[in-house]
Amino acid sequence: MIENLIHTLQSLKVGLKVVNGSLKINAPKGTLTPEIIDEIKKHKNGLIALLSTSDSIPVSAEKECYVLTSSQRRLWTLSQFDKGSVAYTIFNAFEFKGALDIDSLSRAYIQLV
Repeated sequence: MIENLIHTLQSLKVGLKVVNGSLKINAPKGTLTPEIIDEIKKHKNGLIALLSTSDSIPVSAEKECYVLTSSQRRLWTLSQFDKGSVAYTIFNAFEFKGALDIDSLSRAYIQLV
């Protein structure tokens, strides 16, 4: 029940938090329908209890620099190779409609590069 409501709220980008024992809601304009508001009211006490028992992520101490995650370290390593970071730089995207002649497109790109 309450899990479904939380999943629905997350998918709608609705934020919930407890401040001084009260439930606070942050939602994009027009997101909260009367039905969703009724569901929140119906499960208000359960939501407050659930959010109050959740451990919040502690704030890290301010530092000059921070340790990289493994993903960040991997991207940095790849970027050190010749043209290593080119694959992660997407400057444009194209959407083609209808039939596409791949051979002609490939030749056109080769001419450009």
